Amino acid sequence: MLPVFDTQSDIQYIQFQERNSFSPLYLAFYQKLVVLCMYKIPIVIVGINPRSGTNYLYQLLALHPNCVGSKHHGEDYLLYGSDKYLDFYRTVTMHWYPHWKNSHLDFKRALEVGLLNYLDSGTGEAKYMITKTPSAINSRNFLDVFSEGYMIIITRRGQDLVESFTKSFHARFEDAVRGWKKGAAAIHEVTNNPEIMNSGRVIVIKYEELYQKNGEVMTQILDFLKLDKTQFDFDKSEKLDVMGSSIFKGDSEKVTWNPIPKDETFNPLIRSSHWGRFKHYRYNWIAGKYSQELGYELYYNSKNPIYCIYNILLTMYDFLFRLAKRIFSPLKTREKTQTKI
Repeated sequence: MLPVFDTQSDIQYIQFQERNSFSPLYLAFYQKLVVLCMYKIPIVIVGINPRSGTNYLYQLLALHPNCVGSKHHGEDYLLYGSDKYLDFYRTVTMHWYPHWKNSHLDFKRALEVGLLNYLDSGTGEAKYMITKTPSAINSRNFLDVFSEGYMIIITRRGQDLVESFTKSFHARFEDAVRGWKKGAAAIHEVTNNPEIMNSGRVIVIKYEELYQKNGEVMTQILDFLKLDKTQFDFDKSEKLDVMGSSIFKGDSEKVTWNPIPKDETFNPLIRSSHWGRFKHYRYNWIAGKYSQELGYELYYNSKNPIYCIYNILLTMYDFLFRLAKRIFSPLKTREKTQTKI
């Protein structure tokens, strides 16, 4: 008979394993059972890039009584840094001789338990805890990092995200577009991996559809998470206050995370409506392929030779700009350090 676990009895598992001999598959199943008993199930929200709507989806899920935010404040970036996390696991275990009889599975589980312990506040009776990362980089590692739980990837139309990103962070247009492209490429890795997409633990949604068809998309998400739809406040989700908008800031001059009641002037789907032809040319040149792959429409997608020459010249300029920045930034840092000394 399997012992009952609580958050204080992890040592009991080790003693139990030492006293009993079970097949690796049985122990793997048992380890998952232990994790489920000890911690809330993680819902990992991943955005294509900052300004993709991760906070919006987080607030929506938090309306369900069976969901609670993790104790980490802000974005966790756990999946973003997961390559190093998994490299640590592999680097350590590759030096273990078989005759030592150390369990790689136990070690991997211990690392996961550490992450869950960090995220789980341990309070309340909610079954799920919500955490978020506004970057899809390394989201392909989700199944390797979390043996249980769900990942919801949210995409946003690149042109609107880039406009919001540049306004919020005073970033260069080129950098914002390339950032969106990297996120789209990372999502491409996920959606083209049958093991991930057939796991039943990963779903991809669009911010635009979540905003325009809130009830329909939230129903889809709640079904995916196996949450009781009758407990979700659909009326409140339609009227959710605005937080973190690059334009809708109320009385604040900067982006604010204080809730602002939504009115008829708020429309996050037209951020790039003022873009001119040449801005679209540049965007399409850098990120057009991935925009179309994610089902987004391109404007002024011309193959005119002048369009190509224009983009080649801008690409050369951008390369030289970034090269100069890479060369001179360390020099400026060194000058500041010497001045302080």
